[in-house]
This record gives sequence, C-alpha cells and structure tokens, in this order.
Amino acid sequence: MSRSRQAAAGRPDAGTTPPADPAARPGGLDQARWAAVAARDARADGDFCYGVLTTGVYSRPSCGARLPERGNTVFFTGPQEARRAGFRPCRRCRPDHRPAPSAGRRAVLHACRLLEQPGHLTLDALAARSGFSRAHFHRLFTATTGVTPRTYALACRAEHLRQALARTSTVTDAIYGSGFNSTGTFYALTRDLLGMTPTAYRNGGRGVSLRYAVVPHAPGALLVGASSAGVCCVLRGQDGDTLPRRLRARYWAAPALTSDAGLAHRLAQAVRSVPPPSGTPALPVDVESRALEGGLRTLLSPRPGPGNRFREAPT
Repeated sequence: MSRSRQAAAGRPDAGTTPPADPAARPGGLDQARWAAVAARDARADGDFCYGVLTTGVYSRPSCGARLPERGNTVFFTGPQEARRAGFRPCRRCRPDHRPAPSAGRRAVLHACRLLEQPGHLTLDALAARSGFSRAHFHRLFTATTGVTPRTYALACRAEHLRQALARTSTVTDAIYGSGFNSTGTFYALTRDLLGMTPTAYRNGGRGVSLRYAVVPHAPGALLVGASSAGVCCVLRGQDGDTLPRRLRARYWAAPALTSDAGLAHRLAQAVRSVPPPSGTPALPVDVESRALEGGLRTLLSPRPGPGNRFREAPT
C-alpha cells in the first residue's frame, strides 16, 4: 500500500466528507473550546475532547501534543462520542483514563466539602483533619484549587446566605440559618458576600444599580455582575447571550443593569489568575465553580487590601 493510501486508511471517514463539528453551537462555543485547546487549559478537561482529522486521534484539551491546525480540529462532548465518530484515544494524555487522586488532593477535596457545610472551620482545624501541617495544607489547598481556604470559605458562605435569604422569612433567620454566630460578624462580611444589603438582595436588587461583563470562559462564557460595593453575581453558561437575561431575572428590581467595558477588561485579566492552576487535574464542577467565584470576588474587589489586585477605575 502506498504511503498516501496508508495515511488515508488511518484517518476516520477517509475518502468521505469530514464529519460536521458536533460541538458547534450559537454563541461561539466552538471558538471557546478552541481557545481552551490552544491554551492547553486543564480547566476544560472533562468538559469536552477534541479530535484531529489528519491523525484520527482524540485528546484532552490540556494535551501536551503538538497543536493541530484549527481546520483539522473537531470537538466532541466526550470520549464516547469521539469513538463513535471513528477516532481513537491519544496515548499521551489518555483522555479515557481518570487517575486516582493523590492523598493531598483527596485531603483538599475533603476540606472543600467540610467548608461547604454551614458553620465555621479555622485553618488549624482543617489542617488537623487533613493530617498535614498548617503551612503545608495552606500551600496544598491553594495549589490544587487556585484560591486560599479563606477565599473558598467565603464563596461557600455567600452561597449559604443566598439560599437562606430565599427560604427564610426574615434576615435574622437567614443570618443564623447560613451558619453565622452573630449579627456583627455577618454585617461585617455582607458587602463581600452579596455586593449589597441582605434586604436589597431579598427584594431583587431594589435600589442597587448593577454593572456586568461577559467574557469567554471554557467551555462557554462567564458573567460577573457588580455593584459599587463589590461583586454580587458570577454566572456561567454555554451561550454568553443568555447570561445578562439570567442576571436580570435574579435582580429583577435593580434600577439599572449596564454592560461595563472597564469591568470586562479587569475580568479578562482576573480569569487568567483563578482556578485551577495550569496543569492540575480537573476539579469537580461544583468545587471549581465556588473557587472561581471566590477568586473573582477577591480579585475584583473595589476596596484596597491584600490580594485585591484589581481596583475600580476612578470616577
């Protein structure tokens, strides 16, 4: 067999029209996936895989193999879909293989689950439960999730508070129902957690003007909404066009909801610094979402302080 025929025989659908990209969707989903492949973004591992028409191989987005040409690349929702299309798994990144987590990674994920429960755990308590020293556990948690334990805990508290405000009849009930021990502690953190007062949140953002920005974020898009007090909302979705409508549905009484180019610029910078660090195994989706929210809330804070690298533009 000639070399050209051998090459054709090793490629799926040889001699026929290449398969249509199964991941093409309105809103630029395929472009976002290509951006993740080009960046070898481990955050997208598990969300989709990509195949190369010239080799017949499919890989994880973070695969370290030579980057294919965009025109030779197709996307699949997972390995099963890629195999049905006639592709075979990459031997380098092993996209079908899920390695067992290390002891350190298991300890971090267990700590995340503890932090997701109502209440308050200190760093010393988390480290003691993990079996690592305080300093080592802090480094391990940050390296695995991309944020500190405190940042992750604040994201969990914000989630608890939003849920409590939705199901309780008074703000006081929500304070204690979301794990706070005192009203003083609660009100000191309200701006960080909600970006507005609890009463305004319960009333659909009444009296609070909001700005928002949407940027690509594998495998789709990311929206951040903010008030003058800070970040109030982080939303993700496959289609960026629907995210502003979701924001309006949540803050239905806000007097203004304005797209902000300055916030978009800062957000684009911030997403490069939040979880997980490049090359780390993918986190569970809910853990990654909380870490992302916590990291963005810290980076986009309008107030000066340690770790707040992005400031509001002067008015």
